Amino acid sequence: MWRGYEPKDYFCYGRPLVWLMMLSQDGYWPVVGLSDEDLKTFDRNEPILQFTPQHPSTSPNVMSQSNSKYVLSAPPDDNLEIVPSNREQTDTGQGQNNKGKDPNGDTRLRLPPAWKISYCFAVFLLVLHMYLSLNGSILADSEPRAQFARINTWRDVTVIALGALALATAFVTIMFSGGPVIGELGLISWICLWLPLPVFVAVTTFDLSRLRSQRYVAGVFACVTLAMFVIETLVWLSPRDYTVFWWLCAGSDSRTCQWIAQRDFLHSAFWSTRLLHFTSGVSPVLPILFLAAAGYWWMWQSLRGVTLVDKRRPRLPERNDPVGRWYRINDHEAAKLRNTAHPLVFKLSVVIVLIIVGLFLVTVLDLHHPVQTVEGWAYDWIYTILLSLMIGTLLGILLKLVFTWLKCAQILAGLDRLPLRDEFSRMKQLSWHSLWNPGGSTLRATYKVLLRGIDCLGRLKCVLRTVDDKAPVELDVRVCIQIKIQDAMDKLKAATDEYKNVLEPVGNDDAKKEAGKSLVGKMAEWFRNRATNSSSGNRLVELKRKLCWHVVDSLERHMRETVHLPNMMEKVEDLQKAMADAAAEIVERMLEPWWLCEKAPVVSKDARLKKEEMSLTRILAEEFVALVYVNFLITVLLRMRTMVMAAIGMYVFIVLSMNVYPFEPHAALQTLAVVLLAAMGVAVAFVYAQMHRDPILSRLTSTTSGELGWDFWLKLASAGAIPVFSLLAVQFPEINRFLFSWLEPALQAVK
Repeated sequence: MWRGYEPKDYFCYGRPLVWLMMLSQDGYWPVVGLSDEDLKTFDRNEPILQFTPQHPSTSPNVMSQSNSKYVLSAPPDDNLEIVPSNREQTDTGQGQNNKGKDPNGDTRLRLPPAWKISYCFAVFLLVLHMYLSLNGSILADSEPRAQFARINTWRDVTVIALGALALATAFVTIMFSGGPVIGELGLISWICLWLPLPVFVAVTTFDLSRLRSQRYVAGVFACVTLAMFVIETLVWLSPRDYTVFWWLCAGSDSRTCQWIAQRDFLHSAFWSTRLLHFTSGVSPVLPILFLAAAGYWWMWQSLRGVTLVDKRRPRLPERNDPVGRWYRINDHEAAKLRNTAHPLVFKLSVVIVLIIVGLFLVTVLDLHHPVQTVEGWAYDWIYTILLSLMIGTLLGILLKLVFTWLKCAQILAGLDRLPLRDEFSRMKQLSWHSLWNPGGSTLRATYKVLLRGIDCLGRLKCVLRTVDDKAPVELDVRVCIQIKIQDAMDKLKAATDEYKNVLEPVGNDDAKKEAGKSLVGKMAEWFRNRATNSSSGNRLVELKRKLCWHVVDSLERHMRETVHLPNMMEKVEDLQKAMADAAAEIVERMLEPWWLCEKAPVVSKDARLKKEEMSLTRILAEEFVALVYVNFLITVLLRMRTMVMAAIGMYVFIVLSMNVYPFEPHAALQTLAVVLLAAMGVAVAFVYAQMHRDPILSRLTSTTSGELGWDFWLKLASAGAIPVFSLLAVQFPEINRFLFSWLEPALQAVK
């Protein structure tokens, strides 16, 4: 403006600030303002750092004050005075639409669409997790509800608690990223936005402690969640960022306010509007959200695998003598395999490998600044710890995958040692598509084979009532086998009776009275009285009555399941053991004498060789024993599939987390992503190749043993397509911009 042409009341209060900016995908974003004076913005929405004189140093290696006059420091808060802006003079902080306007228009900051979508999605996940956790049952029609079945073992419950902690971390991070914008909405809006968190923590703690009977796990979850909230509070906020603090201490000279204002603790992340715009590429919030998503993905896939190694799991014969017959194919070996495959059981070999990898990274990385950002040392170390935890979990999954297959291969080798191997070639009616289908149901696949085994056992019982000349069976052997089969049928009937008790509305009277004394029973009685005492009236009253009866039905079903489901689980466990015991008796008393008298060639095949006709008794006996082992093998292979899916999902989230923000050293992080992809490719390719070459699995899937056909390469390519594409998307900006171009219309539609 030329001198002499300025307005009469014009006065220049100061020169423009120097801003430290960050270049993002859609422009420049301010990080912090730099000034040699103690300045504060009217609305405190942008941080300002002051250049202050440097204290003289006694070290000869440090530049003198005359050579280096200024350093960056936070502005002092000696006087807690706030200069009210036009918006603050007219707006009392309640956030009404008709307030907060100055002559130039409404200057209030708005929450961007990306933040709103993230918040709504986080609340949706919190509600979904609570619903599945409270309504989880092994009798559920949907696979997700069956995954959250109440299995009262501390390891299984801990898996659910870790997933809930990941969700709570994501929600708290999203809320703190709102900064003063959320505070300006008013106290009521602020409370409503935070309300899902305490409700989620309370419901999850109740579910873990009361419904799943794991009070210690629930207590640890509540304490860790509280600690996480406190740490995030200290990292993201200083006392000056709280609207309540300015309401109480603005203009106050009290020592308490002065002391609180100077307490920064871990606070070093300067809030600005870039934190709200998650798609800008410079928001430090999105990396934390992706790591939380990786943790929840691990929980989801682990739950799908845990349901395969609990009391419902298939059993193998509990026989040890003679050693040569049952070596590698008894339940003792199966127990070792289940421990290897469990997500929270850590073998010493896995721990040693992870320790070696950790020591190698310690020697390579800079311990003072392993990951560098402009957010401060607290954020750097928190992100480093979370990233290391997710990478360690990913490597642990890959190691578990390899060790699980090695243990499973020992059982398969034991089966290939028996003449029973020919029966696996005859099982053409079993579908193996569910083993490779990522969205396939794990529980339905195992139950299908279990039902086939029960059906075969019933037919074998009918055949043993008659004399088969082609496969003679001694009378005492026939009677012994029939007793074992009848014992399995009795166990099936007991499990069915318990299942009926769960479904029947009345159930056992004594059990119902005992359940009525619990908190859930009292709640059901209260809703029943409300529904009964409600007089007929308008539609609102009728809707209220129907809602109360629906709640009563749900609570009574919960009480019946609480009483009868543990008994039903024990009956199913007894059924699995009885079927394994019957299979062992059939092998020892029936099949082994026939195998010793076998006269057919072992490996020779020729059209001139006359093929003997097999008896129906032997076919059914071998089929039942094979189904017992196939039922076990399917559970193991499905668990391995969940490991592969968990590793793929976690890798994608880790790569996205490292590339949605300009972390340094960028080259080292990119190298780490490539190394993780190579490690995952080697582990998955090794396991898939060994599975396709295994003789028993080749017989089951009607493929050539020892060869890797097109089926192997297609499955390997399908498993590696998503990780490779995610790595390429972050390496080449063109692909990244193409993906964001598809998301932009959706974000614009929310505005």
